[in-house]
Amino acid sequence: MDGNTTRCYDGILKMQIELGEVTKISAAPVFRGQAPRAEESGNVYALTIRDLISGWPLNIARLAKISVDERQKLSCLNGGEVLIPSRGNNYPARLMPTQIGSSFIYPHGQINIITPAENVVGGYITWCLNLPEVQAQISRSLTGTAIQALTKVQLLKIKIPMADLREQLVVAELQETWGETKRVGANWISLKEQEIDAACRTFIAKGRE
Repeated sequence: MDGNTTRCYDGILKMQIELGEVTKISAAPVFRGQAPRAEESGNVYALTIRDLISGWPLNIARLAKISVDERQKLSCLNGGEVLIPSRGNNYPARLMPTQIGSSFIYPHGQINIITPAENVVGGYITWCLNLPEVQAQISRSLTGTAIQALTKVQLLKIKIPMADLREQLVVAELQETWGETKRVGANWISLKEQEIDAACRTFIAKGRE
């Protein structure tokens, strides 16, 4: 097999390319001093590496609000970007929703921001970066000892299997559907947990009457 190709799960031979060929990558702003404190009157929602690691899909209402000036506000996300940590022990890729409404979401700290090129689907890039074999590449690319980091230079060189636009859209749609299924399932489990807890409390209360 040619070293520039890889066999994907569907058995179709696909060309591998470097991530830098189909995306642009930038680093999220970093506050040199102390980060602004959370405040209800803040003009942006702050997105940090902790939000990427702790879980997805994004719940904007749970993000802290901070205040930044108008120049800094230009760094807010537009939707459709792929986010991945630039430091730490875990490197999940997260797709920024395109439907973020009028919310200003300001990423800061140890985050790489990946912007897909034209005719490249963010959901597909996210799926590729989360593939076990690609995550293995990322692990081998980390620098540092005590604190490991995924630099922009190394991330640009990560190889992914590239599909045509139609296939990208199908993969992205399947991933979106699965993500929504997991979200609904998690909500259902949470509701049932509350119902069971309430039933247990009622049972104990009646037993003490």
